[in-house]
Amino acid sequence: MEKIFIITVGVILAIVFVAVLVGCRTRGGILDGPGMENSYEQIDQEKAKEMMKKDDGHVTVDVRRRDEYDAGHIPGAILIPNESIGTEKPAELPDTDQIILIYCRSGRRSKEAAQKLFDMGYTKVYEFGGIIDWTGDVVKDAEISFVSEAVDADVWFLPETDENLKTTLWGKATIPGATAGEPFELTVSVNASSGAAIFRAIDGDKTYYSANGIALENGYSVRLGKDDDFSYFIEIVDAEGNDVGKYPVFTAKL
Repeated sequence: MEKIFIITVGVILAIVFVAVLVGCRTRGGILDGPGMENSYEQIDQEKAKEMMKKDDGHVTVDVRRRDEYDAGHIPGAILIPNESIGTEKPAELPDTDQIILIYCRSGRRSKEAAQKLFDMGYTKVYEFGGIIDWTGDVVKDAEISFVSEAVDADVWFLPETDENLKTTLWGKATIPGATAGEPFELTVSVNASSGAAIFRAIDGDKTYYSANGIALENGYSVRLGKDDDFSYFIEIVDAEGNDVGKYPVFTAKL
């Protein structure tokens, strides 16, 4: 009888354990140990870099505060602060099947945000830690004014990163169809450490314009001009009206 009792208790405990395990997984709990899975997937930063290179509709999400994001963020990352994520799906993430790559400063807030998104029904959530460990490019935003006094053109302003320097044009223009003489107020991304940006433009005659290493900060004015000898230049003026740089612009027929 005692033997039967012990076996019965053992079976009951086993059933309880399985029920708890299944319940935790059903609720999206994070479990550790052999054979147990995270509700979201945690990846290392090298894997995250590889995923960012793919044209698969993924989105990179920075869940820090606005001031932290403005000081420097991963190129292309959108800001959704962790404290703003509740029980309603963020408007910036309408597709629950979209690949979402999440980071913060050290990895704590990104784990919290990843869990909350998974619990809301997002199916492809990947958390990769903090920007303090990031070895890739970092950019920041700057509000500038731009006017081309030389040509009507589609204009690109891009952060001067290693990846951007390898190619000539990227997707949608920052200012599509910019009209010569018309000023534009815009926010551009620049290299966080140097404040450097890349300028690219293509006009209606298929002439290509480019300049690298343009130092930009908040409040700067940027002018594309033309010298008497038909050479082009980028001229920079700071918020106080001081000339802070002049860069030659390379031109070529496409």
